[in-house]
Amino acid sequence: MTTAKQKMQTWAQALIDERYPPTDLFNAIAELRSVVEFFAGERSQLFGMTTSPDKFLDGAALVASAKAGVVAWFEHAGRTGDDELQARLYPLIDIEVPEPALVRQRREAAAQRDAAKQQALLAIPRPIEAVTAVAPALAAALRTLRDGVPADFFEAHGAMLHPKEDPSLNAQQFEWHDVDLGWDELLGPDFPPVFFPFAGANGDYLGVFVVGAPDDQGVVSFYSHEEGLFFMAQSLGHFRAMCDAAAKGSLREVARVRGRPAKMNAVENVENAYTRAFQDATAALARL
Repeated sequence: MTTAKQKMQTWAQALIDERYPPTDLFNAIAELRSVVEFFAGERSQLFGMTTSPDKFLDGAALVASAKAGVVAWFEHAGRTGDDELQARLYPLIDIEVPEPALVRQRREAAAQRDAAKQQALLAIPRPIEAVTAVAPALAAALRTLRDGVPADFFEAHGAMLHPKEDPSLNAQQFEWHDVDLGWDELLGPDFPPVFFPFAGANGDYLGVFVVGAPDDQGVVSFYSHEEGLFFMAQSLGHFRAMCDAAAKGSLREVARVRGRPAKMNAVENVENAYTRAFQDATAALARL
């Protein structure tokens, strides 16, 4: 058994050595990284062979050698002036190495852009503050919407939460959003200015229309980045009742407590303090 493991060890080490710079082998760096992933249990193949970590004499030594190979490529890129490669490899290295100039420049530029964003948005109410100006009770309901709801609620029950018109769209992949998002975090998706998202993933969102309705509860909508807006629930209160029904596993109850459908096009063009703040923030960030 030891002989077999030694053979596998020798085979793998030779292939690792071949991928040190300045080899011309295609994907040399990616294959060095794959050694680390293989022994971490993230891959079932090593250099194209289906095997397992227990077939090798000393997996830790192979991982150390592969990591040293990545460092060797990092240093090689520095000697040859390949700034892009150095910048790409820098976050992959888990030992202390000099920060490449390009990484530092990009970090400083990102910090400057972030500071400029924050400065541009100082005079504009934050999203939840703008919601409060239009519908105080709605803002309060948004802040308490997650109370008592498990963090993994959508993963466990989100498949039961979907628009009435399209059951193929559901919230199983969603995550709750921080209600106190900044405009720079909220803007980007092509949903209407009256829409305030409170959960989502992969470009799709659940949110409320901030229109200052009499009951101050806001129509809940499902926004699909591919298909647009769909009615979800009559209000946040109705949506929370849907969540409670989903947690009990009752699809019939989820449908029953959804409430009366709203006319989506009737609220999309509303103008108020929230939509004006949305538009002002959009314009401010577009100027940067």
